[in-house]
Amino acid sequence: FMASLVTNVQTNSFKVAMEAAETSKNSAGEGVGWVAFSSKTGSTGDFSFVIGTGNDGNSDGVDNSPFVINLPLGYFSDSPDIVVSLYGTRGKDGSWARGAGEWINTKQTVYAEEDQILQPERGHIWEPFAWAAFTANTDLVAAASAPER
Repeated sequence: FMASLVTNVQTNSFKVAMEAAETSKNSAGEGVGWVAFSSKTGSTGDFSFVIGTGNDGNSDGVDNSPFVINLPLGYFSDSPDIVVSLYGTRGKDGSWARGAGEWINTKQTVYAEEDQILQPERGHIWEPFAWAAFTANTDLVAAASAPER
């Protein structure tokens, strides 16, 4: 299992790597896609989006309590499509974002999940999360204008 991990986000650059946690696995090569946003909220045609980053300072592992992403009230009428990832790393155990069950139009809960290869426990320290939520069934390719050259 591999997950992407983005770090050192700047205005004009970022670093991306593949996270294998403690599985001792390597990747011969992976394709990585990405999307950049210039504002925290907006719309493309009939589709709205909201992005954010955050942490709660509490342990976020599956054995702990999940991180809660609060979405703006009244922004989405139904549960949005949402992409969540870790935004950096803390500690020695690798992890990735995993849904924690609650997913409604104003909230998504997520865990910092880690493998159980070396330890059976699933606790994890707090991690910074990043997310992008879109109106359900948003097609970013069809909604975006072709770039001018």
